[in-house]
Amino acid sequence: MFAYDYWIYWVPIAVIFGIGYVASRYHSAPERRQAQQQAENQREQEIKQLKNDSLVPENDSSNDLILKNNEKIYFKSNITANWVEPRTHTRSIQYHGLTSSVRIMKGMYWRAGSIKPFREKETSLETILSGNLILTNKRLVMVADNGTTRQSTYGTIANIIPYSDAVGIMKNSGKTVYLTGNIDGEKIAIYLTRLISGDLDSHQVAPKNKLSQDNSPADHSDHSGFVFDDDNNPSQKYLTPQEVFDRVKGNQPMRLDEDHQIFDVGMPFPKIDDIKAELQSNHSYAVSSIKNWESDLKESSEDICRYLGNNRYELRAFNENFQTLYFTFRNGKMEYSALNDNGITKLM
Repeated sequence: MFAYDYWIYWVPIAVIFGIGYVASRYHSAPERRQAQQQAENQREQEIKQLKNDSLVPENDSSNDLILKNNEKIYFKSNITANWVEPRTHTRSIQYHGLTSSVRIMKGMYWRAGSIKPFREKETSLETILSGNLILTNKRLVMVADNGTTRQSTYGTIANIIPYSDAVGIMKNSGKTVYLTGNIDGEKIAIYLTRLISGDLDSHQVAPKNKLSQDNSPADHSDHSGFVFDDDNNPSQKYLTPQEVFDRVKGNQPMRLDEDHQIFDVGMPFPKIDDIKAELQSNHSYAVSSIKNWESDLKESSEDICRYLGNNRYELRAFNENFQTLYFTFRNGKMEYSALNDNGITKLM
């Protein structure tokens, strides 16, 4: 009765509060967008620094891990992470109801009410270990509080798949490992990629050249020129092709042909038929791998030309024994792809 008698007062009050709430949200929207943009810019800057700054080993004096000869720790999580692997369990299903037997002849009976056991396999992800994640220049290790460890050496890793809160580690053989928990998957993936490839030095090289007055890229093919800053002042001398080769080679097979201005690199690419099969069976993973290959080669091609001050050098990517050419890049632009010739691009 009270609500019915005074509804005429409550409705305007509710409307006024509603209008006030909407107005406050409207006026605070620019501030929220600005805060969101600042957070995105900060995140982008952190990722850029992690990709380009030198990786410096940590001064870790704890006894969590016995380091091998010349082994150094480059990352150690201060929160608990999980080592997750797929596990297959087999379940047996059998009938256990009433049974009966009927004699057919001497020594022979027909049994009813029982069936042959049926086995069903089920694969699921299971947490094998929880502990602190440690990345060294030779392996990734997870150490539990009780001292139990799980590890994977970098030579056994074929690919790294980053997620927002996890990292997928695809091995050459054996089970795939997922690192989960309250971790930054993208940053962990960058650490792993650089440590696996031996990419520890800074990428903060000299800026790209300005265009000359005729709007064509400056060419210093004799490698005696200088990199120019924004005020067109010489800031750093270019590297020779051999110096670039020694800097980027790492542990991967590479070849240098200065006469034809070519860098060749051998990479653990799958066979073309295997790539096609992977696109059919695991499309998203295969597409992600292909895009990662192309992105890495594009950046490497740009870096080589920037180091040299010469845009004519090619970067060709073969399989590891240099028998099959997969990609050709020149100054960050793809000039050839075996995936296009074999119809793989149409499947993506």
